[in-house]
Amino acid sequence: MFSDVKSQFLNLKQSSKSEIKMNLPMNFSVALILTFIISFGCKNGDDSLAPKDVWTVSESPLSQSRAAMGFAELQNGNLIIIGGRSGDEILGTTEIYNTEKGEMTGGANLNIPRSMPVCLTLNDGKILVPGGLDTDGNVLQSCALYDPVANIFMLTDSMSVARARHKANLLPDGKILVTGGASVLSIAND
Repeated sequence: MFSDVKSQFLNLKQSSKSEIKMNLPMNFSVALILTFIISFGCKNGDDSLAPKDVWTVSESPLSQSRAAMGFAELQNGNLIIIGGRSGDEILGTTEIYNTEKGEMTGGANLNIPRSMPVCLTLNDGKILVPGGLDTDGNVLQSCALYDPVANIFMLTDSMSVARARHKANLLPDGKILVTGGASVLSIAND
């Protein structure tokens, strides 16, 4: 299956995020996940966040399949993949993708496993992870903060309202604006 999907991706040229509409199985290789992340989440050579023209494939696998995970770019250019779900399991693990070496390594564990986490890189390089869903499918009010220097997650101040499927933006003054989402979700298992 991977070779079929890989050939589709190698031939795909993309001009905007809205043109991508694919249904992939939950246990596909990290190559496809990271291809999307690298193509749309990392800076181009001119420091813009515009999509790159061509997809590239990494052969480095995730330690386990993931869906509904969050990700953020670290200040060193590597990517951290945070939480998510694997089948019915909500994950409290992270993985770090070294963009220079094309290698995946295990990262720090979350204090609270989270599915559908929002991840926001702060000015100091730390990663804020507000809300998401816990292992029982409850919407979280808590926030985790990842310190890449210490390679540790810590709980930080909670949001005033529990949120999942929300957005978080870093404002010019360094404050964080969290908007939208839902405070109650019903997740059906297939």
